[in-house]
Amino acid sequence: MLQLIKKIRNYMGQNGIESLLINTCDEFLLEYNELKTCARYLVTGFSGSCGEVLLTQDKLFLFVDGRYHIQAEQETDPSFVTVVKLQQGERFSDALINRIDNNSTFGICKAKVSLNFYETIQPLLVEKNVSIRLLDEDLVLKFANIEKAQMPHLLEQIPVELCEKTTEEKIEIVLSSLKENEAALFTKLEDVAYLTNLRAYYIEYA
Repeated sequence: MLQLIKKIRNYMGQNGIESLLINTCDEFLLEYNELKTCARYLVTGFSGSCGEVLLTQDKLFLFVDGRYHIQAEQETDPSFVTVVKLQQGERFSDALINRIDNNSTFGICKAKVSLNFYETIQPLLVEKNVSIRLLDEDLVLKFANIEKAQMPHLLEQIPVELCEKTTEEKIEIVLSSLKENEAALFTKLEDVAYLTNLRAYYIEYA
């Protein structure tokens, strides 16, 4: 874990990145992921479903909400992980911005942040004269030599008794709401799973 963090910090230093966001989510922006490919878990050991990391050259901040205050302390090493316990009503974006230095460069993996999150933090970082470096790859997975999850898991069809409607019926509902020459694009895996009545039970309890 410490060797992995050292490799990431070396890369950051060589590329002028003072701080780096390490996400829990995968490239589909899903909260629940296999731990073996969860970047946040690989650098902290924290196994909760939610929590983000800010890595600098001398600090590693793990942000967790009230569900995980105790678990985060129990699963991480305080000698190199600083647990930031978000309070009720406290926004992660605010807590994050407060720990990024003025006049610096902040790195994020562009495939692992939503447009909404980017548009939230971008003006706040501008106020601190912080530039955003959009990275093409997740540095944690890169230096841990972990390939993108290929998901070779078998899909299972959910019985229509549990879904109420068949896939064909659901598609027909979508089509009936479209005008001529219109199309609907579904990219969230939850939406695709709902529309197709398919599941791949590779993550326990999810």
